[in-house]
Amino acid sequence: MDIRMICCALLLFLFNQQLISGEIKRWVDATGRVHYGHTAPHGADTTVATPVITTTETASNNSLQDILRPGERRMLRDYEQRGRRLIRSKKRSMKQARKRERQLAKMEDKCYYHKQKKDVLEQRLRGGYKPSQKDSITRGIHRHRRLIKRYCNYR
Repeated sequence: MDIRMICCALLLFLFNQQLISGEIKRWVDATGRVHYGHTAPHGADTTVATPVITTTETASNNSLQDILRPGERRMLRDYEQRGRRLIRSKKRSMKQARKRERQLAKMEDKCYYHKQKKDVLEQRLRGGYKPSQKDSITRGIHRHRRLIKRYCNYR
């Protein structure tokens, strides 16, 4: 064990014993301010103060905040904020994943649709068609080929 740990434990023990066994004194200084402590200044008019502990109060949500020192309150607040940020980021990433899944499903549907349309137009081109329709059919086939490249090569 570290010698510093032993010294700290001993000091805490002694300080705790002094608090438990000692009296708490109350005095008023020259400016009228009330002070409490174990030792009063020499010549001060002191009275023994008895602490009143009430247990009738209900615990509030901020009961932990009430007993913490300012630095500890700040650490607790930062810890809670980090937790809330983590939850928000997880929700955001899950939302983005669902959105991406919907987008992929739409792209698969469009890929299937344009493949079907291209196949129909190629069959019409191979089969009978009017000479005036040839340009329109080939443009349609090229258009659907472009869209197939866009929607079917998404991964």
